[in-house]
Amino acid sequence: MTFDGLKNYKKIKIIGHNLRDFDSMMSGVLLEFVLKKLGVNAQYRLIEDFKDEFFTKVRGKLGFDADFPIGIEKDDVLFLVDHTCDYDNKIVGCFDHHPKVSRNWDNYLNIPRSACAKVIYDYAVGLGIDIPKNYLIGVILACYCDTMSFITTKALPADKKWCEETLAKLGLDSREFENRGYGVTDKSLPFSDYIRSNAKIYNTAKGVMKTSYIVTDGCDFDADRCVKEIKNSLGGEARLWCFIAADVVKKHTRVYLITPDYHIFGGAEGILSRGKDIIPFVLNFLASENDGELTGLLIDGGMTFSSMESCTSGAVISAVTDYEGSSAAVKGGFVTYSNETKIKAGVRAETIENNGVYSARTACEMAKVSREYYDTDISVGVTGTFGNTDENNPDSVAGEIYFAVDSDKYPKCAAKLVWHNVAVSRKEIKRRTVDVIIKTLCAVVKFNL
Repeated sequence: MTFDGLKNYKKIKIIGHNLRDFDSMMSGVLLEFVLKKLGVNAQYRLIEDFKDEFFTKVRGKLGFDADFPIGIEKDDVLFLVDHTCDYDNKIVGCFDHHPKVSRNWDNYLNIPRSACAKVIYDYAVGLGIDIPKNYLIGVILACYCDTMSFITTKALPADKKWCEETLAKLGLDSREFENRGYGVTDKSLPFSDYIRSNAKIYNTAKGVMKTSYIVTDGCDFDADRCVKEIKNSLGGEARLWCFIAADVVKKHTRVYLITPDYHIFGGAEGILSRGKDIIPFVLNFLASENDGELTGLLIDGGMTFSSMESCTSGAVISAVTDYEGSSAAVKGGFVTYSNETKIKAGVRAETIENNGVYSARTACEMAKVSREYYDTDISVGVTGTFGNTDENNPDSVAGEIYFAVDSDKYPKCAAKLVWHNVAVSRKEIKRRTVDVIIKTLCAVVKFNL
């Protein structure tokens, strides 16, 4: 990165992403300090009048300004921090810490770090710039806050070690930083505000996607009410809401993709990062269609595919073979419409007895059995009901489908798909279900590309 050319600009506006979390704000403040040390006239600025609550609380103790200018003009020259995004304005630089995104901008640095502020700090130290203690503490707080005290997948052990060693040198207690970093969402908030905590908006080719997440400490929340309220609030350009609930005690993350027509629910062990793990997957899901894309991805990647399907009756594998060249990718599949045929194919009877045939566990085992039987790189298992309940299985719920992806080369995942309106024809719900599953498979395959 070279900053000499930036000295010619009258003033550069530093901006972070729409959600001004602690790391975004600390990155902006730190970069303003660094650029001014390099002789570049720059000013941290907010796009909207929103400030991270914790940053607002501690900025006085850290000696940072209480307020920041708001808004950007059409002719402003921008330097981005903690996000990589397109603007109509001229962009002269960017610091980020999500390396899956690449740009050809000048002065673009995007490397793995637990916080964007740590990227800027490391770069500044490499230039020989002395970072004052108050900024240093701010960088450490950014690392703890952006990784939920180093338990999310974006956390790097080296950054944790650096934070702990630096705090020890400063004579500060790392436990205070750790407790702050968990960032448990205020449960006293009105429910509508609670489930919209940490909201963020993404503009996609398919319209606006909104996201929010909460952090819990072992306490549960009313998920059904959350889905209903968010579903009813969707409309216009906003067709999908990604709601995330991370539990720092149970070390578990739940993700809900909510649309007016359906919602998908999935859970994962550990604390997933919204920016690193969840949003890239969701954006790939939104960008995909059941139009031969999956077939092409499998062929181009030299991957093989199989399935075990119940309610979709082989329609998923049929959709993959609708396109030329599919014989290079598809090995075969099971249609196991009854419990007995699932067991004969290899699903353990105790899995169905203990979890129900309509469950994520059963879908996972169906996918695993199929992949192992056909020796494929990726497989899917599908079980559920469409318009009516199953008289042979009292746990069935109309419009609820479970599906799972099994692979040694791609992320494994399991999800529950719930249709909000089961009054449409059974054939139509099946078609829509296959579309959702194909889109999910595309997102899984594209995730590591």
